Amino acid sequence: MRFKYLFYSSCVILAVGILVISANAIASTYIPVGDRIYDLLYRLEAEGVIESGLLTTQPLSRKEAVRLLLEAERNSGNANVFIQSLVASLKYELRNDLDNTKFIKPLDFLYGKYLYADSDIQKLYYNVDGDNYDKGSNLRLGFDSRAELDWFSLYINPELRYSEDGTAFVMKRGYGVLSFLGLDLQIGKDSQWWGPGYHGALLLTNNAEPFTLARLTNPQPVLFPWIFKYLGPFRFTFFATRLEKDRKDVPEPYLWGMRLNFKPHPYLEFGLERTAILGGKGRSESLKTWWYSFTGQAENKTGSGAGDQRAGLDVKLTLPFRLQPLQLYAEADGEDEAGGLPTKWAYVTGIYLPRLLNLERIGFRAEYATDHVPGYPNVWYRHHIYTAGYTYEGRIIGHHMGTDSKDIFLETSYFIPEKNGKLSLFYDREEHNLSHRIREKKDEVGLTADLEIMKGLELEASYGHGSFRNFDNIAGKDRDINILTGMIRVSEGLALGDSLIKDLANIKNDFKNFYLSGDNLLRLGIGIGCAGLFANTSMDGDIQEFYQDNIRSDVTDDLSKILKIPGNIFITPPVLLGTYLLFKDSSTGEWAQKSLRAMAVGTPAGLLLQRVTGASRPSEGDSKWRPFNDANGLSGHAFIGAIPFITAAKMNENPYMKGLLYGLSVLPGLSRINDNEHYFSQTALGWYLALLSCNAVEKTDMKKDTRFAIVPLSDRGVMITINRTF
Repeated sequence: MRFKYLFYSSCVILAVGILVISANAIASTYIPVGDRIYDLLYRLEAEGVIESGLLTTQPLSRKEAVRLLLEAERNSGNANVFIQSLVASLKYELRNDLDNTKFIKPLDFLYGKYLYADSDIQKLYYNVDGDNYDKGSNLRLGFDSRAELDWFSLYINPELRYSEDGTAFVMKRGYGVLSFLGLDLQIGKDSQWWGPGYHGALLLTNNAEPFTLARLTNPQPVLFPWIFKYLGPFRFTFFATRLEKDRKDVPEPYLWGMRLNFKPHPYLEFGLERTAILGGKGRSESLKTWWYSFTGQAENKTGSGAGDQRAGLDVKLTLPFRLQPLQLYAEADGEDEAGGLPTKWAYVTGIYLPRLLNLERIGFRAEYATDHVPGYPNVWYRHHIYTAGYTYEGRIIGHHMGTDSKDIFLETSYFIPEKNGKLSLFYDREEHNLSHRIREKKDEVGLTADLEIMKGLELEASYGHGSFRNFDNIAGKDRDINILTGMIRVSEGLALGDSLIKDLANIKNDFKNFYLSGDNLLRLGIGIGCAGLFANTSMDGDIQEFYQDNIRSDVTDDLSKILKIPGNIFITPPVLLGTYLLFKDSSTGEWAQKSLRAMAVGTPAGLLLQRVTGASRPSEGDSKWRPFNDANGLSGHAFIGAIPFITAAKMNENPYMKGLLYGLSVLPGLSRINDNEHYFSQTALGWYLALLSCNAVEKTDMKKDTRFAIVPLSDRGVMITINRTF
């Protein structure tokens, strides 16, 4: 029991010390695991600029990050220009947290993420808060909102997830923080990461979906008096959560964990950690069972009700040499217990070079992990009672490599602090089923770019390729996957100035011109009536049959692959938004802005028509309208794909170019007829809705372009001139 006694004694000393020496603190939200702020903190710590940080327990409080920023500013006074630029970049990231003032930010960050994958393999989606992506196009839209009100803070991160197989709305993260006596009580949904590992950790990572938990911690390290001061800054974390109801073993078991950090030297950090699963439907959850779980008593005794436990320690050594600084780190945890100490060990080891000699911008990291225990196949993350394993919602809570595996990770990074960004190139090699002859092997390479292209606007793009051999441990089964990702992130500080206010006013007028204009509603009614005539007679089917039998060919199929791209919701709107933000003061930016406004004004009507008509696709049935039976009575591809071309046509004064652009606007809809995805009436209605939406935008802008002038005519009076652009 020696390890447990040391662990519990440290807990008691820490708890008493915090209550004695800590003052009341202002509640703060926490920096999400995986945020790029951590990359800056890692770099500054490895250079010796940050000395008191305990970065191996995440998430960090924003107030703690500000404290570390102030420390970095003090210690970087004599540092080179590049280090000072990293400190400036960190200060920029924390710009909204520097003042201890109360605030409510309904919209702190807004983001959109697009991911395309050519396979349904999920094994490359790790450390992404449990998100699953389907084959093909995937879209994530969300925002961060937070409030800090003295002793209470609040954070929410809702997210809309769309793929070709469906749509879901989730609360990715959301919690409240109550601060008292130097402690933070966090209740809600959030991720955690325990250990010095960068690519993975053994007990807790953000590989699985964030827990809905209660967590108690001291957000800022404390220094104890008397002889305990030699232990250095101290921090502890305790949490408890309940796992999912639909587990295949024991529904809704409890998971709790505790971690201690201390830093006896500015360059040496230690951690002690432990997690346990207990209870669940049909199993004891009494105070006695909790006591057994917490003390480790009767862990291997039949009938005790004790659960599944893991415990261990980690260490990180920083050597900030002037010529070549580096960090060495290791984590070791036991899956089982023998004689009061952990046994059946797993390991994570790594080395981090924040720069390569005098190459300030280039860093390198190598990390190795294994949970293979000779003589005990598949022992890690498994249990004879909790047979679903150390998982939450189907994903490993600890290291993503899973049981009986090893992982080698290499990464080279290039910092660009003047753009608050980083480029990285990595290689990852995993090998599974190590206790058996046939082993799955994965080789993965990836390239990521994360840059702020203008104040308040961040772009991230990445490409990854994974090659699997003996996939799922089946000899000769090989698979490959390619993943392309793009993300745009907008902060409240985006430098749009008065143009954003004008855009919102324009959109308001666009909606009036579309939904409150009798002429426009009459035109829309006529269009719906014509579409209904085709849909509810044999005309739609006849057109579809004629096209498929007499026109469709391999050539049209190849053309269709190109022509349908403008109608893709995952491509055109993000491209237009990026174009507008980058070129908002040019005619190109004006075109993008008008196109986005047209999409915004027509989308509600389009969604309503899809449901009200209730028509099906050609592959699902006939074109007849059956209200609310289906949602394909209007082609979204035809609507989205037509708008950029119609907008460009309206902005062009050359009649030949106008005609060409109007002609191009029908092609995305035509591709849907070719692919047998929509009937003629459905594509025609989508195109017509796009035209009416662009007309509404044009009407708003025509009012702006009307000019009145009063011109004096010598002594005889004045002349009023009206100039209007069409």
